[in-house]
Amino acid sequence: MGLGTIVALAGCADNNESEPEQESESEPESAEFKFVSYTPTSERVTSEEAQIEVTVANSGNEVGTQEIVLEFENEPILTESITLDPSEEADLETVVDSYELNHEEYSFNVKSEDDSIADSFLATVPPVEEPTNTPEYTIQNNNDISFEGAERRDVDVTSYTENRELVDLSREDIINICKDVISDIISNQHVNAVSFNFWRDTQSIGAEQAQLVVDWAPNGNWGEADSVNTGNYIQHDFSFSGLGYVIVTDLDYPESVELEEDYRVSATIENKGFVESSRSGAIERGDEVVDEFEIELEPDEETVHRATIPGYESRYYTNTVHTVTGRGTDQIWSGIFTIDRGWRD
Repeated sequence: MGLGTIVALAGCADNNESEPEQESESEPESAEFKFVSYTPTSERVTSEEAQIEVTVANSGNEVGTQEIVLEFENEPILTESITLDPSEEADLETVVDSYELNHEEYSFNVKSEDDSIADSFLATVPPVEEPTNTPEYTIQNNNDISFEGAERRDVDVTSYTENRELVDLSREDIINICKDVISDIISNQHVNAVSFNFWRDTQSIGAEQAQLVVDWAPNGNWGEADSVNTGNYIQHDFSFSGLGYVIVTDLDYPESVELEEDYRVSATIENKGFVESSRSGAIERGDEVVDEFEIELEPDEETVHRATIPGYESRYYTNTVHTVTGRGTDQIWSGIFTIDRGWRD
């Protein structure tokens, strides 16, 4: 009967005794402070100072005063006495030198001077924001070209499919690819700088100048890689250089012309590259240069070049193929068109 005895002892009570009343939790009668929220720096900091904010509330029923201490890496950075009415909140704000912050986690402690309340939180500064809508890309090479005092990477990237070339990518697309690669690199080893070489599908990687070079370095300057401590990315930025990519996107010309009749031709020319481009161009009729011009275009900028072409001087002229092209090595991607002769031989 041992088991029954244990159950009886545990479950029975004297019938003459009433159940004790449960004590209800009463609201605090005095001031009671608590920490409500923290706003550490959660995005990449580009200014010299990063703001830290702590919200404190009085959850009690009386006015109260507390001296609050905020510590950064166990060192006090703010001490402030605050007085709050019941249910009142207050924000404590201060700044820290953002050059002390990088991708690593940093601890903040917040407490009352009498240690009656205390809490802590972590703050991070990611070296780059998370990329969005990263296009398809392939890393062809990832070379370590470090020297003493500077960890550097040189990355060859292609980003094209069967029906898309590098120039179909926007500047934002390029930056997102770089951010994605950077995040992967520094998850394994901290660096000072990364250089990205973007190649068109028609280029030979390493045998010529890349279509686009993007440097991620202190102040966007590859030459300043050793000016910061390895792993400190607060001054890092992107810079673009490389080749222009100027193409003819539209042509307007007469279908036919009469002998000795001057005619008008216009060519819409666009810079589809990522750097400013200055070009010398020409319109050729067969092997004859009939017009020359100069253009200067920012990325994504276009211009319309209009020219009056001298008429054919001989009825026996047979070459009616025209080409809008670049002069010398500064190529403008060709626009080719044909104008019919409006006369008989």
